[in-house]
Amino acid sequence: GYAINLETGERLNIIFGEDSWLSGDNGRDMLFNPSPNYTSALGGKIAFGGKHYIYVMSAIEIDDVFPTGDRVHYSFPAYDAGKALATAIDDIPEDANSLNLYGTYIYSSAMYVGMPLSVPNQEWLSNEATIKVRMAKPYQRYYADGPLSNDISQNNHFPMYEFSTESIATTYQDNEKALSDLDLIKVVPNPYYAFAVGSGYEEVPLQNLVKVTNLPEKCTISIYNVSGTLIRKLTKDSPVTFIDWDLKNHAGIPIAGGVYIIHVKDQTTNEERIVKWFGSLRVEDFKEF
Repeated sequence: GYAINLETGERLNIIFGEDSWLSGDNGRDMLFNPSPNYTSALGGKIAFGGKHYIYVMSAIEIDDVFPTGDRVHYSFPAYDAGKALATAIDDIPEDANSLNLYGTYIYSSAMYVGMPLSVPNQEWLSNEATIKVRMAKPYQRYYADGPLSNDISQNNHFPMYEFSTESIATTYQDNEKALSDLDLIKVVPNPYYAFAVGSGYEEVPLQNLVKVTNLPEKCTISIYNVSGTLIRKLTKDSPVTFIDWDLKNHAGIPIAGGVYIIHVKDQTTNEERIVKWFGSLRVEDFKEF
């Protein structure tokens, strides 16, 4: 598994511990494999699955001075497979006082501590799981209480974030993208069965209307019948992404029902798209008036 700091995007180190006294709950095998038991089978004492504590550690610099005058300095980077933490723990003097003092500094770099248990009758780590730990951190100044030797603050001590929109930035004159966008061009409705119902379509009994949608800003729409005769030519030069066709030819005469070929040419890139359309027109009913 892995852990990510959402504020910085850094991958973080993860370490774990266990209670070697609880060998019956996998507490002495140096593996991250907690049992499902809340209590021990011997005496009913608290077991918490062998007390497999898990620590998500931060990337941090620690620099301080003990009351004795000794200086303590730790530099824990972002993910390094726990190398810096392991070295720091191994170098702690063996006496109890040093263990408490140095251990306090080392483990103070933990961002999150948990103690999970396994699920009864289910294989450990048999599926994927994502845990999101959200902390309320107001947008305000964060800095040490001690005086600065010089003013090197960034953003006046307010949090400062850096991100990039390079992968989602708008591109211009991209022929490959323009060609793929032409695949989105459609005629709506298709097929057309006597009526086009919906907002922006036919509103009066004698109206016939379809829309050619997802068009580039500048384009020419040529409509042919199956014999290759040009029936109608429409031009578009506006940000609106569709154009209406009233199902009439260039002379204003309603077309006959059947299959038509609609050719769209992008005037900016000269790329083309062909769409087939079928329409079954209704007989005009003057009784509606």
